[in-house]
Amino acid sequence: GLENGDLEWAGYNSFYYCDHLFFSGEPLESVFHTQEQYLAGLLSRHQSLQSTYLNIWRRLVEKIHRPTWQVAYSFGEVKEQTDEDVLAQLLEIGNKMFLFAYYLANGMLLFFREDFEGAISYLKSAGDNATGVVGMLTNAQYCFYYSLALLCDARERKYAKNSEQL
Repeated sequence: GLENGDLEWAGYNSFYYCDHLFFSGEPLESVFHTQEQYLAGLLSRHQSLQSTYLNIWRRLVEKIHRPTWQVAYSFGEVKEQTDEDVLAQLLEIGNKMFLFAYYLANGMLLFFREDFEGAISYLKSAGDNATGVVGMLTNAQYCFYYSLALLCDARERKYAKNSEQL
């Protein structure tokens, strides 16, 4: 009811807030702790849609911040899920917002790891699901990272071609 507020929209605002913190360049440690706090609240209220979305980005932040850690997804009672597990579930659900976020986050991770071909593959898949995130901040991030990955891949191919000719 109105006396308690709208928990559904509070959940959406939780992940939007965490997205904005991450994409505005806040320190990763701070973003990660904020994501953990909001994720715990979403999970305690059984807000599975919002917690699924936030969890994808929480995992990316943690993998960037602590690159040597093996980071699993955490969805409440089911603690350890791999990328393969989560992707299979997201494909089964068919929610384009989740799939877009999953492919964008993993494409960004591969970009940061300088695997530009892998990043392009994931980012292309994100583009195939972009209708699920119309008007969201992540659209601009997608365009930015996809463009960067294409440019870096082209540069690598050019240098590889030039070194072969020597």
